[in-house]
Amino acid sequence: MERFWHNILPHKRNTSWENISVDVVVKGCFDYYDTTACIRSSLLTLVGFITLLLCTFRIVKLHILHHPQIHQYLVFYSASFELLCLIVKWMAVNGLYQLEYVASYLKMIQFILLCHFHWSLVSRILHQQKLITWIIIPLLVGFLSVYSSITALALLTRFSPSEECLVYNMQKSKPKIVISGSNSTHNVSHQNLDGRHKYSIPIKIRQSCCSPLDSVVFHRIFGDSIVCCSGIYITRKINSISAMDSFKWEQKRDLWSVIVIYQLSSIASLAYFISLQALGSSSAGCSEIFNHAQNIYSPVYATFMIIKYILPILVMLFVFYPTRGCLSSEDERLLGWSCDGSTTSVFSPSTRFMDSYKQLILPIQNLFVTEQPVLRRSASSQVIISGIFW
Repeated sequence: MERFWHNILPHKRNTSWENISVDVVVKGCFDYYDTTACIRSSLLTLVGFITLLLCTFRIVKLHILHHPQIHQYLVFYSASFELLCLIVKWMAVNGLYQLEYVASYLKMIQFILLCHFHWSLVSRILHQQKLITWIIIPLLVGFLSVYSSITALALLTRFSPSEECLVYNMQKSKPKIVISGSNSTHNVSHQNLDGRHKYSIPIKIRQSCCSPLDSVVFHRIFGDSIVCCSGIYITRKINSISAMDSFKWEQKRDLWSVIVIYQLSSIASLAYFISLQALGSSSAGCSEIFNHAQNIYSPVYATFMIIKYILPILVMLFVFYPTRGCLSSEDERLLGWSCDGSTTSVFSPSTRFMDSYKQLILPIQNLFVTEQPVLRRSASSQVIISGIFW
């Protein structure tokens, strides 16, 4: 049972991971069993599975109501596939680090969709819709292309799971060559690579790229900062409209809950990977950072996974609600696709607050707002902020 998945999954013969007997990273319920690691994996899997069910129910409701806005479909479909990758990694194959790279990539897609709306909404408020076509969309496409390249390069790079958290540090070590047909890896000096010494069998240099899990952190923090600036501007416009204080507070609460949770996720990722690279060494691997103690590694890793992956999805499930869309005007149909958001609250519209939202988008107009008590969040009575996001 200890090598259950190692025997089932395809792998090269006569390969092994360093320090496998004490490596806390690869242990779990099936492959290299450990009780503490199994409890950690089971709890993470349970939380991930519950979140996946919530995403599935949300997607079903979107289709039943024929929700007009494509952003919600993309967000929750990508979140579902992200959770599937994480569940498989947590429960079955802890050593398959590529699954976390894929999950991180899917999370980045959700973040790009969030950036698209915030920047587009600010452009519309400023009456500079051309910025959407000429600046915002090309910038986001370029950002996605760069991160796609980083992720693809990392998926093609081969290193053991015990070294994954220290990929950056491995760049500073001596070059390594892998002799074809042999499992041995030898350190070589630079003068041996100038062509004067030839080997009788082909060789290739194995180079490590910077891990996307920490490369994306710097991109994410930069993007989060811009989204935060957009949130400040949107908050000012919310404060300027004529509406009940309770209504405006709900809008700002939902707006900043998404911004703050993504900022928290980025900061947690940055702190986690910088700490690992500062405390670890390429010779000892990731396990030595935690003193090869599963009771230290498991709580830290589980907390980090919850903050990085689960909490952002739960917040979006709380804020964004599906509605039966019925776009009438040509402007609303245009906004309903991907350009400027929507003047009818595409995530959770409430028709009695439509005038307030139009006043936010078109501040020149002084529209009348019906003073009715704001109901608590429900499927039939939604707040307007969900429309502000997309």
